[in-house]
Amino acid sequence: MPKIEDKRKLCPRCGSPLMEEGEGIYRCHLCGYLKGGEGHRPVIKFAEPEAVKKVKETKIYRVTPSGMTLASELEKAGVYVIADTDNNIIWIWRGAACKPKEAYDAGTAATKVKTSEKMYSAKLIYIDDGKEPPEFPLKAGKARIEQEEELAGAAEALSIETPAEGETNIYLIDQGQLKKIDQPVFTSGDTYLIDAGNQIWIWIGEGSSVDEKFSAAHISTIIDASRGGSPKVTTIEQGNEPENLRIVLGALGGLKIVEANVADTLLKKVEKPIYEPVLYHIKSEDFETINDIIYKQVPLTKESLDSGDTYILDDRPHEKIYIWVGSGSNAKEKFVGMQIAKKFDEERAGVQQVIIVDDGDEPPEFKEILGID
Repeated sequence: MPKIEDKRKLCPRCGSPLMEEGEGIYRCHLCGYLKGGEGHRPVIKFAEPEAVKKVKETKIYRVTPSGMTLASELEKAGVYVIADTDNNIIWIWRGAACKPKEAYDAGTAATKVKTSEKMYSAKLIYIDDGKEPPEFPLKAGKARIEQEEELAGAAEALSIETPAEGETNIYLIDQGQLKKIDQPVFTSGDTYLIDAGNQIWIWIGEGSSVDEKFSAAHISTIIDASRGGSPKVTTIEQGNEPENLRIVLGALGGLKIVEANVADTLLKKVEKPIYEPVLYHIKSEDFETINDIIYKQVPLTKESLDSGDTYILDDRPHEKIYIWVGSGSNAKEKFVGMQIAKKFDEERAGVQQVIIVDDGDEPPEFKEILGID
């Protein structure tokens, strides 16, 4: 840009260069200021009559990668430019979790607001989240403190503990409360919250009720706010478990899904009354590691068997565990079946007999349970 030596050719209103439009006539194309004519008296082209001047109001603009957008409130993840016309101040408010690029762009955005709101002589003030002075028009600091105190009280009432690094807490949502459980044994009629500290998953069973889903979302919001917004909250529907969740639950023994609804009791009591054969389906498609594999309860019928997969028939009344290996099943599924059978044996009193069953060579007692002719 050429250096302008003559300071008289800078707009006295906004400081932008004046463009010559004729002999002795200069115009500022940014704010509309016009200098020229007889006696070089300044003329303002867009002067507003008193009768049509706008009513003063405080406007909030959020700084975005593409420019600015009008906003109604302040969020800690953003940077805002507030046009305080009553006090002739342009505030730049930087949220505690804002992006550095948006904070950097705020100065340019403030200049645009100063022009668009015709606040050419306004004072520019930078403030940070939580350090708002008394004259700040939105009183964000006070409202935020009250909200944080309310959320902290709610978190304390729920007895939420932050898991140690590398550990995971699992909860059953029971009548709006959290019931901690030890193993990732989920029932399809309920909702669960998996808390890994910086990541929270809400697992929703296919038969979960609306109030359980709402309670889980509400509780996760409280946890998120009490930890300063650091956890990422993700809602998962049964059957759509992502890889990172499968890995976390795999370290705890792997996800087990039981067809039941027990939201009014602790989950550790779920398996105790199940003293009848149960069939589980093991499928490794789309899973990368052994711990990722999920085994799910399926109807106890021969129609549930698919030769492309592996199944576990848990005949607990007779202390037998059958691992049925389909003709098209892979070695990984068979290996996982052995691990699951071993886990069942370790969790129960007595010794469970593990029996490998090949597709088409089922023993009579296996056929009887599933109704195979």
